[in-house]
Amino acid sequence: MPGHRYMQGLSLPKLHGTLVAVMSVGPALSDLWGRTTDAVLLAHQKHRALAASKRLWVEVGASQGLAGEACYISLDPGEYRRDRPATHNDIIVTAPAIQHASSWRELIAATADEADADEFFATETLTSLIAQARDLLKVTQLGRPAFATMTHKINTLIADADSIHINPEVFQSLYQDAVPTFQFPVMGFATAELLLRAQLGVGFRFEGGVTGISAGALSRWLMTQEATFVDGFVDFLAEMGRITFSGGKTSVREALAQSTVYAFQRRLLHAVYCYSVAMYAGKVAQDLKRTNRLRYEPLVAEESLVCTITGLSCGAKLALDGYEAIVDEIRLEIQANRVEAAYRVAHQYSSEIFPILPETVLEVFVARALVENRGARLHEGVQKLETLWQEQQLDHNDDYERSLVETGLLDAYKAVGDESKARRMATRIAGRMLVGRDTKTQVND
Repeated sequence: MPGHRYMQGLSLPKLHGTLVAVMSVGPALSDLWGRTTDAVLLAHQKHRALAASKRLWVEVGASQGLAGEACYISLDPGEYRRDRPATHNDIIVTAPAIQHASSWRELIAATADEADADEFFATETLTSLIAQARDLLKVTQLGRPAFATMTHKINTLIADADSIHINPEVFQSLYQDAVPTFQFPVMGFATAELLLRAQLGVGFRFEGGVTGISAGALSRWLMTQEATFVDGFVDFLAEMGRITFSGGKTSVREALAQSTVYAFQRRLLHAVYCYSVAMYAGKVAQDLKRTNRLRYEPLVAEESLVCTITGLSCGAKLALDGYEAIVDEIRLEIQANRVEAAYRVAHQYSSEIFPILPETVLEVFVARALVENRGARLHEGVQKLETLWQEQQLDHNDDYERSLVETGLLDAYKAVGDESKARRMATRIAGRMLVGRDTKTQVND
């Protein structure tokens, strides 16, 4: 079992991952999506033996899915689709009912409390996240509309349309105020900002604001307008959809190349924003039978969005126990002397269609498994960890990744009997933890 050696420094990515997963879809949908995630993970674990010879798909019912329609999710390799898989290599199981899943409020409260109690890995970023988590927990307790401040800011921004037209950077500022700080659900923000831009691009204004307007509601309204206006509106949406669909793919690729889980999660959050715009624009074009104006497939945008949210949600769930399920999968392959298969497992969790963790973190998992196995490839694991340690390009939010490599190297040096290096690494680890404890004391003072 990975135990505490895979948990050190995890407070930041665990809390941030939980907040990202919840706020990608918003609190109203996150419990449904969380149960769906639990069901898919449970089904794959329960029927893992079937996947040895077939591709396992989990059928998610319409009442369980994010899009309100039945869908099929595979984790090996990761894929989301609406059409029922029908090849001879596919096997389909029904997602089990989850009766007692933790609510988003319980998950945020628990991870925030755990982070607050972290004695050795407190940082300014983590302290700020704890405060944001506490604020989010108050949203449904104050007797006022959720996210009222940001809703008002978004809906009144159009009054300053002239300055927005001159200074488009205001949209970037709005994104920074709303998304990374969890002041507004990402999918809702993405579509509201799209409609803000549309008002400027097409030259009209929505009465009553732009938040909460579904693609279906917008389509029904557009059906009452003149054809010339509708064509111009759809052309604008199509161009924004094209730009953001491409931006979403770029953000996912950039996320997978990050050196820390925290940075990975932030880039995936931007991908959710991008794909949300592309999916919304695509749905409107479909409703109005003008998909010929798009340069991408609306279904692919939806699949990309669901894959990204699934990755974030599954990643947040798996982080709760230090990614133990992934580590165990890799370890089993190493114990069976199937090292290439271990790397395949790692790649499975770091792909564009199932982005759970950045590539470098999964490489550490494989290297540590090679060391922990104490087998013929022990020295390969040691060398891999040393290379990863030398190549690390981290920042002040890197406690988890540093701990993964350094505790792995401490174990490695003990395994090969290099007492001198083991002592130096133990001193390094202890020193960094003491500095972390001192930092927390200063922050609290």
